[in-house]
Amino acid sequence: QKRAKQAALKVFPNPSTDVVSIQSVLGNEIITRYEVFDVSGKSMMCENVYASQKNISLQSLSAGVYTMKISFQTGHETFKVVKN
Repeated sequence: QKRAKQAALKVFPNPSTDVVSIQSVLGNEIITRYEVFDVSGKSMMCENVYASQKNISLQSLSAGVYTMKISFQTGHETFKVVKN
């Protein structure tokens, strides 16, 4: 029986109207970069960071569903983010 891999990061609130936060679940992962893509795969925003927590403003994005790829020191995770 396979066990689901524990997520290293969380993204909240989701859905959001303005700002989402990325946070290391255990506080031990350092986020190194995030990139937000629209439904067609076009990169809408990205930033290199070095932190265990980051607030990201979604104000420049239209309402919709986006994919957020978050890289950290030991890998990366992808999240669906809804902007209302």
